[in-house]
Amino acid sequence: MDRRTVILGTATSVAGSATAALAWPPERRCDDPRERRNLRVMEEWVDNLVTGGDNSAFKSPDMTVTTPAALPYGGTIPDAEYGEALARYWGPPPTPPEGEPTLFADADRVFLQGTFAATGQPTGLAVEVPLVEVFTLARGLVTNDTLYFLDLDVILAALDA
Repeated sequence: MDRRTVILGTATSVAGSATAALAWPPERRCDDPRERRNLRVMEEWVDNLVTGGDNSAFKSPDMTVTTPAALPYGGTIPDAEYGEALARYWGPPPTPPEGEPTLFADADRVFLQGTFAATGQPTGLAVEVPLVEVFTLARGLVTNDTLYFLDLDVILAALDA
């Protein structure tokens, strides 16, 4: 659990406040059991991402991923197609840099603030771009993952798009 910071309670903005960061386990507890459950799901999700584990147990069968429309695989697509696009355009799955990401919970959404670090297959250009992901959960399963790259031009350059 030392790889990231977890912020409990309602997020007022995606950026959040550094002063609101809590060490895990938190000294105070979130009052909303749904937010606690969703944070636990996303903590395991991130742990699996870092260790190369399988996240299929956390995915709704009809999970979708939404990416910027400017990307060659942009828009809202089924998760399986997104996995294929990642492999085709980025090679091995990206893993978060040490110390990331930060998680924020707000009802049925969990916001992940971190860094997308990967190498574009078309150009060989390695990128590290700040990223915010908004995961929507229902009954403890991820139904949608929406990605917001904070420097889309760098991503497009790596893909030669």
